[in-house]
Amino acid sequence: MKLVGTEIGRVVHLLVPDEVRPMHGWDFPVLYHAVAARYGFAKVPNDFGAFHHADGAKFEIGRFTTSHVAGSIPASELLLFNDGIIAACADTNLAEWLLDDVMEWMISSGFLRPSVTLRPRTYVSHVIVQFDKLAPDGLKHIFGTAGGLDAALAAHYGDNRTMSLSRLTFSVDPRTSSSPGQHIGFTLERRAHVPYDQNWFWSSAPLPLAIHLSVLETMEDDFVKTGNILSGR
Repeated sequence: MKLVGTEIGRVVHLLVPDEVRPMHGWDFPVLYHAVAARYGFAKVPNDFGAFHHADGAKFEIGRFTTSHVAGSIPASELLLFNDGIIAACADTNLAEWLLDDVMEWMISSGFLRPSVTLRPRTYVSHVIVQFDKLAPDGLKHIFGTAGGLDAALAAHYGDNRTMSLSRLTFSVDPRTSSSPGQHIGFTLERRAHVPYDQNWFWSSAPLPLAIHLSVLETMEDDFVKTGNILSGR
């Protein structure tokens, strides 16, 4: 498998408002100005009440630096809520570094108090990969129904139309989820406007980048193995 590119990585850090709220309360004009100045955001919220709304106070198109890599890193979004912070960059590694910087800076600057209750972070990762070990017709052997669909379409419309898997989605049974109402899903779908025989796929997962890619590599190996068995290779 080859990583063609990353699209976005989002990391959510939930907080307990009563623990982290400054003793003197929130000074939103000062906070918003300081965040915009530190990270150079081109778009800054103008509603000081947004901090308490469902969509949060959204800062967009900024940059930050970190000791992990040289140079500045684009920051797609930073959303501040009264009970959490969301950071979005090109991948989850970058978003986590941004979130670490924001948390450390806000605490040292007095905009937040250190958390007492530690909550695990949650992730969303979007990537584009190429399954280069999978034969161009590999998924045909796994999902034999596609051949029947080809024949049905040819019989009905009188031309040759080749069908193949275009989207595969897994989701958690909501009855077993520890977070009622939270959708946790994994999606794999053909990359738009790319011929099927190139095996480019877009994927979304509620995982950090490294684990997401590992799952995709395992999935490709399973596809290849199953396709070989069913085709008699």
